[in-house]
Amino acid sequence: MTYFARVLNNKVTDVIVAEQEFIDGITEMEAAHWVQSSSAGKGGNYDPDSKVFYASQPYPSWTLDKDSWTWVAPKDKPDDGKDYVWYESIENWSEPDEYIEV
Repeated sequence: MTYFARVLNNKVTDVIVAEQEFIDGITEMEAAHWVQSSSAGKGGNYDPDSKVFYASQPYPSWTLDKDSWTWVAPKDKPDDGKDYVWYESIENWSEPDEYIEV
């Protein structure tokens, strides 16, 4: 058994475990197509040119790094051992108790 992702308009709509024969039997009339994957997640994205699955954009200000296929914040997260969360309204990292997003 293998994991397959159902991809429609470059979005993963379903992930199933199936035999290749099952996938081969799915009608060609379906608009979506099935791609073998061990890393796809429902709601994620698929780049058909690079044949890569990657997560959905977490925040509008973040950009996709196509070398690592990860989303990158416009500012580096502080590396001082404290816990930080991203607040899109101020486009910056802040300690959870320090800033409350409204």
